[in-house]
Amino acid sequence: MLRGKWFYHNSQLLQFQTLTVSQTLKFSSESALRNHY
Repeated sequence: MLRGKWFYHNSQLLQFQTLTVSQTLKFSSESALRNHY
């Protein structure tokens, strides 16, 4: 029971981190394009 709860929490955390990373990459690539042109 506890293990499943921990696993669920970890996957939620992983999704959040992935979202943050993709947003950061998107933002940095957008600003890079803005600087380039």
